[in-house]
Amino acid sequence: MSRRDPPNEYGSSYEMLSDSGAECVFFLKGLTGPFAESQAGVFEIHEQDPGLLDLAINWLYTATIDCNDNDPFSVAKFVDLLVLADYLNIESLKAEILLRLRRTFESGATRFHGKRARVAGNGTTEKSLVDDLFSVARVAYANHSASFTVLRQISLDFVANTRYLAACDSHFISRAKDVPLFAADLFELLMTNDQYLAEGMLARHLPTACARCNMRNTYHPITWLEETWNTSSYKVAGYCRACNSQVRKIVGRLNTDDSSHSLEMKEGNVESGSSPEYASSWYTPGTLTIR
Repeated sequence: MSRRDPPNEYGSSYEMLSDSGAECVFFLKGLTGPFAESQAGVFEIHEQDPGLLDLAINWLYTATIDCNDNDPFSVAKFVDLLVLADYLNIESLKAEILLRLRRTFESGATRFHGKRARVAGNGTTEKSLVDDLFSVARVAYANHSASFTVLRQISLDFVANTRYLAACDSHFISRAKDVPLFAADLFELLMTNDQYLAEGMLARHLPTACARCNMRNTYHPITWLEETWNTSSYKVAGYCRACNSQVRKIVGRLNTDDSSHSLEMKEGNVESGSSPEYASSWYTPGTLTIR
């Protein structure tokens, strides 16, 4: 029973819990082992939410999760139930919750694309999805069992399925500060993929040809953030060593050589043929800082 005022009481037996097909080692050992609970036939479970415990025990008997249409399950409630299922070691319930969360975020990514244009003015849809995402990520990165490793992947997959547009949302950026390990994993995902180290989402947008003479190089050209004409926005532009010294619209380098700051930024410009040590290290996969 769940010990609260008043306590919730459940009839239980080894046979009833086994017949459901949703076995729980926590209860089965308590009911059959040499424990006081086995002798008295009473479990006292402290410091657990009785509503969530009701759902977990109902799953043991029926292998179903009752969803009230008038009070639908929120993502946060599913995550709380996953934490309880992990505590009670109910593997089948954990698998069911992870499946539902994955489906929820897959459909959420689809809705994100469909409604993004219509909510661009107020961001309501994005905010709701982002809040759900971080309710998952916060718990996923605070726990270390196998189930929460899957939960981390679900969080990262959601961002990838939005084609990384969710990560551009201002509310997303503000929430990312609360879960730094998630932000670090997301950054690595943006910079790399499983097959090719330097072909992540951000790496693909670094220029491989000079914006002035269009000469392609075996290394990435010197890369700058450049102000566009007649606007206050910026674009990424790359220049070869020869053209770089002739360009005067530069506002800051996109520093990818893993140094604290580039020599050319300190000196103000780069003359053709200078700083030969940079020739093979313009771009190091996995590092990206805006100076």
